[in-house]
Amino acid sequence: MFFPFLIVVFICSCSNNQQTKASDFKALNQSLSISNDRLKTQNDSLYKILQLKLADEKTAQAAVLWFAKAQYLQYRTTEIYTYLQTSISNLKSDSILNNPDTLYEKLNFYKDKILRIDPDIYNAINKNATVITHYLDSAKQNKSERFDALFSKKSKEEQLYILNQTLNNIEAIENKTLLFCNSKIN
Repeated sequence: MFFPFLIVVFICSCSNNQQTKASDFKALNQSLSISNDRLKTQNDSLYKILQLKLADEKTAQAAVLWFAKAQYLQYRTTEIYTYLQTSISNLKSDSILNNPDTLYEKLNFYKDKILRIDPDIYNAINKNATVITHYLDSAKQNKSERFDALFSKKSKEEQLYILNQTLNNIEAIENKTLLFCNSKIN
């Protein structure tokens, strides 16, 4: 009689643990969304500052060069940001996640394009330009398989967390790059 009781307690505790885990990921996702919004607002302000430097006679010559680079950054960031937001919306509406291989390729393409904007940008942000995770960036082989493993057998909340964290990484890279561009204009 005691043994079945343990099984019921074990099953209930596992079920409760899954609910707690889902709740924890929901809270993390909300926190990341707030952080993403704040970074986006700060980045928008940094673009406006660059635009003001472009209009100022004292800084216009240097601003022309760095503003053009920032515009390219903005184009690439908007492109990947939109793709990630679509993936998040699809997941939230109980659709399936976009193909992880495609997502992985798009994220690598983004990072490569941002780092190639300018050699000085590459030198300034490359160490901290983590788009996905340090785990994948440090992998020597099968990065695509490791990326697939990030999503396989994960709950919807866990997948949303990964996508929100990736969005946060994108916003942080954009922020670091914009701060660098602004610093180059005296």
